Amino acid sequence: MEYSSCVQSGFCCTQAPCGYGAVTSATDPTCIYLLPPNTLGRRLCDRYEHIVEHEKGAIWPMMGSGCSSTLFNSMRQSILLEQKVVWDNNGKPHVTYGETYE
Repeated sequence: MEYSSCVQSGFCCTQAPCGYGAVTSATDPTCIYLLPPNTLGRRLCDRYEHIVEHEKGAIWPMMGSGCSSTLFNSMRQSILLEQKVVWDNNGKPHVTYGETYE
């Protein structure tokens, strides 16, 4: 089975933490290790090196396989189209269409 590549949108980590993470709060399922977004909206994992080292040789590694979820995942699509994701004060993403960044 083939999966879409990871674009580092952080979408999966906003839905629930992996086995290496933890939720931000009882009302926010976002992982505490998800770093703030860069200008394109990419969000990296602060525990990336630890996870990659721990999973060497794994058949289904945690990092890099890509969630590939397109359902309600405007963050992934905007990164693929090189559009900006704007984060509001509540930490929710909003895609700015029609603007691209070099």
